Amino acid sequence: MTRATIITTMRNEAPFVLDWLAYHKWLGFTDFLVYSNDCEDGTDALLDRLQALGALTHVPQTDIKRSPQWSALKQAESHPLVQTSDWVMVSDVDEYPVIHAGAGRLRDLWDAAPQADGFLLGWRMFGAADAALADGRPLPQLCTHCAPDNLLWPWRAVQFKSLFRNNGHYAKLGVHMPRKPLGENAFRWVDDSGRSHTQPPKGGFVGTTEPRYTLAQLNHYALATRGDYLVKRARGKANHVQQGYDAAYWQEMNWREVADETILPRFEKALEIKRKLLEDAQIAALHERGIVWRREKAAELAETADGAALMAEIDALPPTVAPSMAQQVEAFRAAAKKARNAET
Repeated sequence: MTRATIITTMRNEAPFVLDWLAYHKWLGFTDFLVYSNDCEDGTDALLDRLQALGALTHVPQTDIKRSPQWSALKQAESHPLVQTSDWVMVSDVDEYPVIHAGAGRLRDLWDAAPQADGFLLGWRMFGAADAALADGRPLPQLCTHCAPDNLLWPWRAVQFKSLFRNNGHYAKLGVHMPRKPLGENAFRWVDDSGRSHTQPPKGGFVGTTEPRYTLAQLNHYALATRGDYLVKRARGKANHVQQGYDAAYWQEMNWREVADETILPRFEKALEIKRKLLEDAQIAALHERGIVWRREKAAELAETADGAALMAEIDALPPTVAPSMAQQVEAFRAAAKKARNAET
């Protein structure tokens, strides 16, 4: 059996854990290595119970030196699940791969590009829902409008996460792709349009003016709802703890130009896995506890001066629309050049 391990970090994500886990199990991931830190909503307790049921492996973080995510990746490099896995992916609880080949599962992706050692799964940014709070509804069902398929700018539109063969070519894990290649052997990357790359893209960009996502995409539900965004802002970023979420980030991620419900029939199949997990009384109680905590936390934050100000800024923003392709190309080239210079 091909083993595929997904690595993630979580803090205060209890309402979303079961949906994310069920969908990725349906995709074909066999192992889940989940690091948690400073949870207030019972995410850590939920992960403990899921571990007791054999659904995942939970590692509470107690010694965070750089940031929660980077500390987790450092620990994960030597974890037995990672050491013995055939394929590895680093991802977040608001990211859902959608594979357009075959039935949409991992094996269909591998069969579509058997020459690939790694896949660059480009973000497709899904904007916020109209609801005030997700309130336990799955992100794929809640947020169904996203960015167009040929967006080149802002820079997050051409960012990606990677699913890669664990064949010893790279020495280190990374947030978006593995780091520190070993030796001279070529590592064959395939991007979300099925194009081959003998070298990883410089600066972490996969850019083209042509339509993308013909092979796969990574649905990125970064915002969810206004209330969820307040909770996310209070939590902070997992890899850049000094950076916050503001109105500018909201507008950069709030793409609702195109309806895309491709994931929904697949997600319906995954919900059967979720329903089975909820048959456990402790899982059901902890899941509900997380929903209640989030609802109360969002209401509390909305009554603060900072929270109310952010909501006012968000409500005043115009719809997020794509600039002309000529403007996107110019901005993309400038950002890519800056990133390449930073690497040298």
